[in-house]
Amino acid sequence: MGGAGGHMSHPYDLDEVTNGSDLIKVLMSIPAYLAMEGVTNATIKLDGSNNSVKVIDRRGKFEFALDRGAGGLGKGEMDFAGLTPDDYEARGLNQGLQNSTNILLGILNEALEVAHIEPELRKLGLIDPDGKADLSKFLNTEFYEKENSNSIDYSVGNFISFHGVYQFYEKYHRRGQPGKLNPDAKIIRKGIERPTYIDKKDDKEKFYKGPSVRLDYDAEAMARLVQKVRPFAKKRGFEIYGPAKVNPRTEKMAKEAIADMKASLLKPITINLSADRSETKSLGEWARESVNPLTTKYPLPEDPFSNNTEKEVYLGCADCIKLAAGGATNPYNKKKVYEPIIINKIPLVDYYADSPGQVVALAALNSAILFHVTRLLGQDIKNHLTTEVFGDVTSHEGIVIRGLAAEDFKITGEFMVDDSGGFAQKRPETALQEEESEDEWHSDEYETLGDRKFADRPEEAEEAYVEFQEPETFAIVPGAFKPPHVGHADMVRRYATGDGVKKADKVYVVISAPMNAHRTLRDGTIIDADTSIALWRKLFPEVVSLPNVEFMKAPADMRSPITVAFKFISDESPLPLEEGDTVMLGASNKLDKKERPDWMRWNSIDKEKHVKPGIELLSGEETAVPAYERSDGGGFSASTMRDLISDLVDDPNNKKAYNELIEFVPKDKIHALFDQLGKPIPTMAQIPVNELSSGGGGSVTGHSGERPERPLPSGSAKPKTKKSKGKKNENLAIMNEVMRLIMERGTF
Repeated sequence: MGGAGGHMSHPYDLDEVTNGSDLIKVLMSIPAYLAMEGVTNATIKLDGSNNSVKVIDRRGKFEFALDRGAGGLGKGEMDFAGLTPDDYEARGLNQGLQNSTNILLGILNEALEVAHIEPELRKLGLIDPDGKADLSKFLNTEFYEKENSNSIDYSVGNFISFHGVYQFYEKYHRRGQPGKLNPDAKIIRKGIERPTYIDKKDDKEKFYKGPSVRLDYDAEAMARLVQKVRPFAKKRGFEIYGPAKVNPRTEKMAKEAIADMKASLLKPITINLSADRSETKSLGEWARESVNPLTTKYPLPEDPFSNNTEKEVYLGCADCIKLAAGGATNPYNKKKVYEPIIINKIPLVDYYADSPGQVVALAALNSAILFHVTRLLGQDIKNHLTTEVFGDVTSHEGIVIRGLAAEDFKITGEFMVDDSGGFAQKRPETALQEEESEDEWHSDEYETLGDRKFADRPEEAEEAYVEFQEPETFAIVPGAFKPPHVGHADMVRRYATGDGVKKADKVYVVISAPMNAHRTLRDGTIIDADTSIALWRKLFPEVVSLPNVEFMKAPADMRSPITVAFKFISDESPLPLEEGDTVMLGASNKLDKKERPDWMRWNSIDKEKHVKPGIELLSGEETAVPAYERSDGGGFSASTMRDLISDLVDDPNNKKAYNELIEFVPKDKIHALFDQLGKPIPTMAQIPVNELSSGGGGSVTGHSGERPERPLPSGSAKPKTKKSKGKKNENLAIMNEVMRLIMERGTF
């Protein structure tokens, strides 16, 4: 993306990726993620001029201006104030950027004057609640003019696409180190607080360098803005689009793409280790043996003749890979690492500088392999995607994936080695040029290339050996969950962590979403599938954030957990079930009104008739979790919980209902529950927890000190201590109802 939007990560840049197995897991999860119903956080990566515009009001009225995202004195200050045509010469913008900006600003400013787009700009946050322009936020756009095109020749003609709303991090000149502001520090641009990280190279806290962060925004407001601006764009020969969502090309996209990816992993790769020694393995085998130089320190061999006491070395920075001919590079340099090793087959030990244990050559080999995996599997993914406006994704620059990892990342496939992706003619000399973003890699305040990868990580990457096509265990937990309660959360946690039951590699929580059947409160308030998912996130974040737990909505024609189960274990399962996999159907040993245990509801399944061949089904008592009971020995039910909520809606002072409800939901989440439902907060929930008497429910169960407190169901996932890059942890964990990263076992 570059410029104000910052540089988009490749999958190997992600903090989650410590080795080749991690990388393959990330890539393998993408097809299933994109195939899930309701996923909208994947858009095509367009190949135009990236222009970032914002609203300014320095001349007594609202108008649009350009912001290139510079952070230094002079240019940074000009950009923050906003660039209008009067500022182009002083800012030194090239002619191509001036031309595209004039068209873009002309369209937007005319729409601002004529089409009354202020309400949408307020909804999107470009105008703040006080009616002032927020100079820290901007609209990230892609400008494409056919006669001045880059590599891709789009058949739709001239267009402008709105990528989304972003916000800058604050930027100082001579700020100093975190916690130690220099006396002469000067603020260049205001924005949200800049996050920090621990640099693994020297164990020092440093500021994250990226210029901005993408914000969640009102999608309806963005759609209205596009509609209102469109007529003014057409007058200038342009079309306006919102974010271009990618879609599966076929109903079986996930299975077909994964099959292609597995085939790519079987391709033989020969590496010349030296002039007289080479080794050939499948790409998958090489990947499983590789670690990521950006997130791993390499152990050094002991040398009794050296005074060097270092035990390991970090090789993930901008100049850590030393070349035998002189000079240095970063691990993922295409020209100096990938092409020499994978394409040109140059002997490793001859090309890279001598080092203890040849760790430099090893790091170069590891990164070249991970680069190749990302290239081939990325193209396999692109080949199975399409867009409504721009057609098939195969020959496009790539796609942007949001919501699947802690940060957005791109999949570009063949564009990693060829800026036409191998599908277009050479870029014309008249192609519209983007201004180079300012290079701040060498500022003492910010990390160098690759250094930002570290944040309280262990000294060595955790080993994760994944057997090729190793069978997996899936747990399917279907239900209405309207609303979810601690009994539901405990069941999901147990399957995800193996607490008292066989552990699942992946747990799918499938929420029913029938068209004409709804769960409601007594006042008619509907609790639908979207509300259920929102409540899961707010009430039980410890469970939702477990890395192997994924949420999805069932198709509207599946009205009951039984029909969901039948679909998900059949030949038509939307899950990537392979021969040898095991599926557990979620249930407990709770007794119903007829004294029958919950797990007996699966007795109607005929394994020969209903189960996909080659799949082992576990649906009996052996995989049922213990019932999570209330203080009086009774069970939990969503219908009882709805009644208690309704009681408190009718009477916010109903202490009895409140004390019962805090057995269903952690006490500190009652406020979030009623806020999500749009209901007044119960009186007892407005009192600080530490001021409540024991009679008001001092524990999750809501009972007095006579009964020990029972902790909220929680998983075994390690806490994340890294500070987020502009988003709250809870937002970064959201997977849009599906696919969490880094399962404990692989899919290949």
